[in-house]
Amino acid sequence: MKRVFLGVCALAFLAVPMHARAQDRAYVRAFFSATFGNQGGGAAGAGIGIKAMGNVQIAGEFGLLSNVIPKKVADAVDQQAATKADQIAVGGKAASSASARAQYGLVGLRCTVRKISKGAFFLEAAGGAAHVTSKIVAEWRSLSGQGRLEGLVTTPFTNSTPETKPMAAVGGGLSLPLGRTSAIEMAYRFATIRTTGTPINTSKVYGAVRIGF
Repeated sequence: MKRVFLGVCALAFLAVPMHARAQDRAYVRAFFSATFGNQGGGAAGAGIGIKAMGNVQIAGEFGLLSNVIPKKVADAVDQQAATKADQIAVGGKAASSASARAQYGLVGLRCTVRKISKGAFFLEAAGGAAHVTSKIVAEWRSLSGQGRLEGLVTTPFTNSTPETKPMAAVGGGLSLPLGRTSAIEMAYRFATIRTTGTPINTSKVYGAVRIGF
């Protein structure tokens, strides 16, 4: 979190002095990304923005995070599965995996802070909600047999899902024009979802295509 804060502050520093920049009255964009800070996965989504004032736009976004299971939860599932396998059969071995996906919607502000050559740095902050679901796959094997473990392996996180919880995000990046009304974006974002048991804290680096109006 400290590195996230320092990164956002560095981008904010670029805002002084700020060059005047013509802003699109509205835009749509689509993005794809890789997430990290937990088990890792992919993300995709789309959004729209409307000019509010000056260099500030009101932005809305919806998307999907393919796997944001906290590492702490995944480790707990592995440990429980191993314990249960040994209890069921002497020398029993477990194979297990846990995953969680989130569908989300966010509304927030986006601010262009500094123009560099033909590009521009921007900051963004948003809040909303995410619907989180989780899945556990686990089985045991031994010389005497094999069986499923899903019903025996639980955590507060997986017991509480599916659930819809508050989500917040902050980040920033660089926008580079492709044409008169189009641009590509490269950015970093930190997001948190306040799930039961263990909150989801995830980072992502994403690329986007934006079309202005």
